[in-house]
Amino acid sequence: MIARALENTLVDRGGQLLPPYVFQLVPDFSFGYQSEDQLAFLNNGSIVRQQSHRDLLEWGFGFRIGLPWETQVGFRVPFDLDYGTATFGGTNTFSSNRGGLGDVSLTLQKQVLHEKGWIPDLLVNLNYTAATGSTSLSQRQLSTFPFAVGTGSGFNSLGAGVTALKRQDPLVFLGGLQYTHSFPSTISGIQQTLGDQYFFRVEAILAASPDTSLRVGWLTTFQQKDTVGGFSEPGSGQTISNLEIGVGSVITPKIFLDAALLVGLTRDTPDFTALISVPFRF
Repeated sequence: MIARALENTLVDRGGQLLPPYVFQLVPDFSFGYQSEDQLAFLNNGSIVRQQSHRDLLEWGFGFRIGLPWETQVGFRVPFDLDYGTATFGGTNTFSSNRGGLGDVSLTLQKQVLHEKGWIPDLLVNLNYTAATGSTSLSQRQLSTFPFAVGTGSGFNSLGAGVTALKRQDPLVFLGGLQYTHSFPSTISGIQQTLGDQYFFRVEAILAASPDTSLRVGWLTTFQQKDTVGGFSEPGSGQTISNLEIGVGSVITPKIFLDAALLVGLTRDTPDFTALISVPFRF
């Protein structure tokens, strides 16, 4: 049963699986904005004020299908437009953009526990992401701000995670942990590796009505330092953290609309990201 907004939201958030041989087509769109105002060192040694911003638009097409033995498989194909601009000293402006295919991903999920008493629903997942997009690491970095743009990370990666869910009608509490390892890649003739990532989230989802759900969450990723040519890259570790506010609504018995706003909480995080997805169930 996934007719209510709450169940649709849980499927979309990875906390519930589709019934066997039920599948969804999931088009989605997101827009992220990141800005920076700081001092920068030019190649001639002078120090100037640098104002930069980056816009990332992404169109995605996903597919997920429920399978027997309480499993589900899904994949997603993104298309990105990444645009960055930087102004130095209020006079010299540089810009760059990349567009095209992003990093394609494949996900397998399985439910291993069902809620009973104090025991929550528990789902495990495996995720593989292929480096099908262009990477910003192949471009020259103009300043300390991440000016270089790209549509992908440049690295194949494999992740594993667990999601726990506890119901307390009309609320559902959801928590998740995910570890992602990226494999080495040769970029511009140099072997590089993206730092391992540790992701966790805590969310509360409210069934406001049969046709509407509301949610709030805290999402954080800790990324370890990258390696370049076998050596750790100083300052490359990141903490990406967001406050998420979302709403889901049943449009028809087979069409669901989900929208969310992510507000950046750390310097490494985009200022805000707006997301919308429209799963179609068959």
